[in-house]
Amino acid sequence: MTTDFTSRPQRRAEKAFVSFCALMRSRSPYRASDWDKSVWVVGKGRRASARSLERIHFTRHAFASAAELRTGEAFDEPFASFVKAAIVWRAVNASKTPTAISQMVLVRAFRYLYEVLVSDRGIEGAFSSTVVLKARHFNSAAADACKRESPHSAYRIASHLKSIADLVDRFAMTHVPLRWSHGVDRPENAGGMKQDRVGSDFHRRRNKLLPTDEILYAISDISNRGDLDPADKIRQRGVDVLFCCGFRINEMLTLERDALVEEPVLDDLGQLATDANGSPLPPYLGIRFSPEKEGESVTGVKWIPSDLAPVARRAFSDVLEMTDEYARDAEFAHLNPGRVRLGEPWDSLDATALLSSKDCAALLGLKKQYATTWLKDNGVPRVTIDGSRLYAKGDVEEALRRRMVKSEVSVGGSKVPLHKMLFVVPVNFFHSDKASLKGTVTLVTDQNISDYLVGRGVDRDGRTKSIFERLGVVLANGKTPQIRSHQFRHFLDTAAAPGGLPELVRARWMGRKDISQNSAYDHESGISLANKIRIRLIEGGVIGPISEITDSVSDPVARQVVAGDLLRAVHKTMLGRCFHDWSSSPCPEHEACWSCDEHFIVKGDVKGAAEAERQFEEAVQAIAIAEAAKADGAYGANNWLSSHVRKRDRLLKILDVHRDPSIADGSIVHLGRSGSTAQSSDSSV
Repeated sequence: MTTDFTSRPQRRAEKAFVSFCALMRSRSPYRASDWDKSVWVVGKGRRASARSLERIHFTRHAFASAAELRTGEAFDEPFASFVKAAIVWRAVNASKTPTAISQMVLVRAFRYLYEVLVSDRGIEGAFSSTVVLKARHFNSAAADACKRESPHSAYRIASHLKSIADLVDRFAMTHVPLRWSHGVDRPENAGGMKQDRVGSDFHRRRNKLLPTDEILYAISDISNRGDLDPADKIRQRGVDVLFCCGFRINEMLTLERDALVEEPVLDDLGQLATDANGSPLPPYLGIRFSPEKEGESVTGVKWIPSDLAPVARRAFSDVLEMTDEYARDAEFAHLNPGRVRLGEPWDSLDATALLSSKDCAALLGLKKQYATTWLKDNGVPRVTIDGSRLYAKGDVEEALRRRMVKSEVSVGGSKVPLHKMLFVVPVNFFHSDKASLKGTVTLVTDQNISDYLVGRGVDRDGRTKSIFERLGVVLANGKTPQIRSHQFRHFLDTAAAPGGLPELVRARWMGRKDISQNSAYDHESGISLANKIRIRLIEGGVIGPISEITDSVSDPVARQVVAGDLLRAVHKTMLGRCFHDWSSSPCPEHEACWSCDEHFIVKGDVKGAAEAERQFEEAVQAIAIAEAAKADGAYGANNWLSSHVRKRDRLLKILDVHRDPSIADGSIVHLGRSGSTAQSSDSSV
């Protein structure tokens, strides 16, 4: 006879698992959702311009094909409770409640883990408790994610798998700690410095995120058309604002009607500046907005480049004019809770007044047959008197009010009345088949803008066509243009970088919390970077040995030739800028930029200085270890000690550049082999 044996550590782990699930169930912030349901509705979308409800689906992958993943059936218990408990743990311990989209990434990680358990243990015994989890299960889940997901998504999935393993260890839910770490490399385009500025990968990434000139010209042509219908014209003016300012989509859609700001141009004496004819210069134009991602407070106004100011003015003027009536509808609803503005004679009627179907059609602004269907679909009570179907005016008005969003929206943590918003339209305003509902008001959503620029669905399902498709706009390659709203932000940021806009100014202008976020939007090519530094080198704006070469050439034309030979291309590194010519030879100092004499330091570059500080501290620690090993007589320890000392000393010279108050921020410094520098001018690269 055999008896199943369960060790004491296993029993403790199983008890810890049950306790963890029970604790999280009692602490769940999603109280409105039934714990046992496979789908939790967790509230309205966080964006003020969103109208959809957020949901978390506790379901498995359904593998339709080798290349496709879609949602499958619900997780079996007790795995479902484990997933829900982990979701709750993440929500209650976050400084800001995660969105449903963010939580679904964690669920996707659980999906991969569950499929591995099913494959390893069979569907019946896939998961009884966390005791069955082993490090190899997490390894296989991460490997499967890498096969099916993009590099960026695979890295996120692997990171969430790591958080699951850490959670299991934190609450001792296995009899032996997992201590698992994934080996998935973080892709360059998942934040960071984007060191690679050359090659096919860089250009593929650049072309994906930046709109082409051909698409921008197509947008411009559409913007200047005079035959756009109101629905298209409002959305096009929103696109114009994106092009001028590089707003995030929600920042643009939540602009207020009085957002335009003007500031006079003053001369050095504080008087109005004038042009050559003595006429006052046009005032600076700015737009007040609420940064969506907690950007610095100084970004409360986005100043528009002078050349784009007329485009921004036209956009605001057109939208204000086209939405004036709808704003008045919103103000009426705000001042009269439960009511909508219908116009006369309907507004003067008592709520108990009975209306015929024909009256309701006129009130709603619909044809009679559509009005009758609408009344039925929206549950408007009816009474029959002398064979006539009648409806109370108050009931019709209440049904209309239910179709509206609230009369206030949350913008930047504050409640703003809907009638003060710029992009307000009636319900169904953008619908291709349904008429707009009179008196109702809602915000334009990001989906409305996406439908305008990209379209939605497939032809066999009744595709919503983009403006390019509807107007028959075709690119030179025969394809229909497509552009996402966020690409305008990438375009403006990248255009600002070659223009010499300082990193801090760029961060503030784009509404960012710190300048480290600039790199994710900077797609400046290596040739452009090289050209900027080449000009600095010709003009004597570079500090260090390389400048001595160009300074020794007196002829201006010859100096340009020499500078061009010295700097053929430049790319960013974690410590600064590299000007090694990769077309001539591989890098002899690969991943050792601190020791390379083909390297520039950008004085004041926060990320470069931080990286130098980090590597310096590592070198100091390595020296201490090497010294101890040398004292113990370890073979080869003196060689390691010498290498680390050389690295420490070189990094110290790099840090000295960043700490030197006599070198202006933005200066380009070439240390060369010796590490000596000489003072010169400053700018931003």
